[in-house]
Amino acid sequence: AGAPCSFVLSNGISVVGYLDRLVFNEQMLEQMHFSEVEIKHSNGTILYSRASGHLKLIIGSSIPSVFSGAADKMLFDDGLHLSGKKTERAIYTAQDLQYHNLFAQIRTIREGKESVNHLATIWEQLKKNHSEDWLGAMEIAEMTAADETLVDLYNEVRSYLEKRAKTSQEHKKLINDGLSIIDRKMIFV
Repeated sequence: AGAPCSFVLSNGISVVGYLDRLVFNEQMLEQMHFSEVEIKHSNGTILYSRASGHLKLIIGSSIPSVFSGAADKMLFDDGLHLSGKKTERAIYTAQDLQYHNLFAQIRTIREGKESVNHLATIWEQLKKNHSEDWLGAMEIAEMTAADETLVDLYNEVRSYLEKRAKTSQEHKKLINDGLSIIDRKMIFV
């Protein structure tokens, strides 16, 4: 502490100053506190001058998350822009809500809170009321693929998906990729 310190980062940025303190967390260097520090770009541009005061340099091997913008928007009000357009709220029809409910039921079955035998009822409702569905069918196929007691349901849903992939260019790749994943699980289980 208090000793002069200098180093050059792999991107060419140099740090020169007095090291006041090191902060460790679980024996890993987390922070370096400097005074009278100057940080310079390899092209000579000063990024942080000695006159700017003390500096806490955070050390890490990765940045898991980034927030775009200033931490304190009130301090940097020149960059604050609020859209004049309001976010439109989705308006769901009764059929949309029923469709959402079917997915909620599929999730309940996937989580083991309800019997997989209920999938046949969900499949019938999808066929009857949501003829354009492919995602619910894919989930049913995935959950029935390895269940020998539901082989008839699996074969029916699989056949539907294969036909749908041929008639729907928009969803062809998604359906084929999903069926490929199901096939791989069946082979390696």
